[in-house]
Amino acid sequence: MTAPTTALLGRLDASRRLQYAGRTTVLNLAVRQALAAELQPGGSAHPWTGWTCPGDHPVGRLD
Repeated sequence: MTAPTTALLGRLDASRRLQYAGRTTVLNLAVRQALAAELQPGGSAHPWTGWTCPGDHPVGRLD
């Protein structure tokens, strides 16, 4: 991922499961580049693998 346009936000629930909490607005270029430098692929064990984003989010399905 070189420059994500938005970020999905999550938090752990009482059972320590990652739950969708929201998303950012469109990120400016400097923030996109800084965020990309911190990200790494989640892999098949990521709790949101295969999850479909709500509404009209441009990401669609998270694989």
